[in-house]
Amino acid sequence: MQRPAKIEEAWGRKYPEQVVLAITKSPEGKVNVMAIGWVTLVSDGPPMFLLGIDDPAYTLELIRKTNEFVIAYPSKAMAKETLYFGTVHGHNIDKGTESGLTFVPGEKVSVPLLA
Repeated sequence: MQRPAKIEEAWGRKYPEQVVLAITKSPEGKVNVMAIGWVTLVSDGPPMFLLGIDDPAYTLELIRKTNEFVIAYPSKAMAKETLYFGTVHGHNIDKGTESGLTFVPGEKVSVPLLA
């Protein structure tokens, strides 16, 4: 049975939802990470994701410049870092370094992977 609800209550039912981390790298080598709540797998051969990223986002700027990014699925233990990646803009901050997380070189792309 349907019942009216305030928007705050509706949002409370929506979350938690799966969040992914989109990892990019600037041409200068600065690692950038963005938490994204709107993502879907559109193909598994080849692997293709559809990500919801605002047009002025630094992550989108880097993807357009480099044509590369990687996706990481954060664990529950990474809640603090995921919140940081979703609330701090990367234009003037090296979020990869500031997060304290470890990254390792990618094998097929120049973007690092979350260790």
